[in-house]
Amino acid sequence: MKNSQTIITIIFGFAIALLFILVANKKTPETAMQRAPQSQHIVYSDSTMQVFPIAYVNFDSLMQNYEYYKILEKQYEVLVKKEETILQQKAAAFEKEVSEFQYNAQNGLITSRAAETKQMELQKKQEQLVQQQQAKGAELAHHEQLLMVQLLDSVQATIKTYNADMRFKMILNNAAILDASESFNITQDVLSLMNERYTKSIKK
Repeated sequence: MKNSQTIITIIFGFAIALLFILVANKKTPETAMQRAPQSQHIVYSDSTMQVFPIAYVNFDSLMQNYEYYKILEKQYEVLVKKEETILQQKAAAFEKEVSEFQYNAQNGLITSRAAETKQMELQKKQEQLVQQQQAKGAELAHHEQLLMVQLLDSVQATIKTYNADMRFKMILNNAAILDASESFNITQDVLSLMNERYTKSIKK
């Protein structure tokens, strides 16, 4: 979700390392060679050579183009904006009250005892306002985290469906890859399946 630059300071960004290790049944080298796609990695051992098909997805690209994610992102932005507006209004009301108190105190419109009492009252309100800001920030961050878990579950379920025939023994998130051929990239295939599954779900 996008960062907010107002009274709520929420640090977004999760280091997402999505690693899907799919274990296939043992097959003979000959059978594995017959089923292996063009994108494959050759693993050498001391005495054998086995085909080890792998692929990767670009998680950021999946999220940016996943229709369900776009909807959740907009809903989250509306929620954040609503909460920010509420806190801004409370902050503005508090600032106005402080300004009025300062004016009255400077012009001798209230007694010293009343001023002392009012000052303590304002300090308490300020503490409450800060606590509300912090609590709301934590609440929104938790809400965002739950959304990310939901989206990760969707990605994982889609990949399991996509790889039901075990054509790949390992599917990685590109965030954990330093370098790889584009031929290993199955992001578009997974994205198409995710959007297809989502479209079918909303039609039911």
